[in-house]
Amino acid sequence: MRKILIPLVAAAAVTGLTTTPANAATAQVRCESGRSRYVCDTAYSGPIPTSVRWEYNGEPLSAADDRFDTGKRRRCDADEEFTVSVTITSTTDEPVTSTDTFYCEPGAWP
Repeated sequence: MRKILIPLVAAAAVTGLTTTPANAATAQVRCESGRSRYVCDTAYSGPIPTSVRWEYNGEPLSAADDRFDTGKRRRCDADEEFTVSVTITSTTDEPVTSTDTFYCEPGAWP
C-alpha cells in the first residue's frame, strides 16, 4: 500500500490537485415550482449551523432566514428563470454557499 500512496501524493503535489476534508461542510439548494410559485430547501451536511441566509435573484429573502427551507410557496415570474442562494455559517467552518438557477413553471405543481 505504501508504494501506491506515495506516487499519488506526489502526483497531487505536482498537478496542484486539492482535496476537501471529509468533514467539510456542504450545502445544495433545491427548488421546485408550479403555478408561478416556488419553494426551496437545502441539503446540508456539516457542523451545527449558527445562521442560514437565503437570497432570491440576489435580494435577501429574510423571511426564510435561519430555516432549511424557504417556508411557504413564494411567487415567481412565470416562464422566467430565477436564482436562489443559501449561505450557511457554523461556529467551526467557513460559510458555505450554494446557488442555482431554476425555471418558474406556470403549469401545475409537480
